[in-house]
Amino acid sequence: MILLVGFALVFMVLGTVYYLSMKKQLVITSHVLANAQQGAWTGVEVVRQYLQSRTSDQLAEYKTTSETDPEQLIINLPAGAKNKIGAQIIKAISYSDDSYDITAQITNNNTLAKSTSTIEVVYTLSTTNSGVDPSNGKMKTEITSKIKWARYL
Repeated sequence: MILLVGFALVFMVLGTVYYLSMKKQLVITSHVLANAQQGAWTGVEVVRQYLQSRTSDQLAEYKTTSETDPEQLIINLPAGAKNKIGAQIIKAISYSDDSYDITAQITNNNTLAKSTSTIEVVYTLSTTNSGVDPSNGKMKTEITSKIKWARYL
């Protein structure tokens, strides 16, 4: 009888230790995932600003090249950064000469946490003429951008 009670106590202690170690792993995993996702969302904003800085002619080029040969964008972060963010423009659709939906996949690889997160995002970009540039006499074009939708892959 004493032997059975002893075995029961040993198994209860081992079960508790196992439960606590699994709980610790779960907390670490969620923390690592949050770091990877945060870096990927940083990449989403960087790519949005990059696309907004393009000219309307450069945006039009994405219609023909993205389907057959996705453009790889290299995002340089400060030295010592633990994130490596990469982006790929995979599709561009033009609804008119001044409106584009550009689909990109942004991946963040957090080397310190050994985790990766990828987001597919569709940007809607619109070009508008904002008058004549006095410095060169050519039409100035403004590009506005917004995120249409995004999802984790």
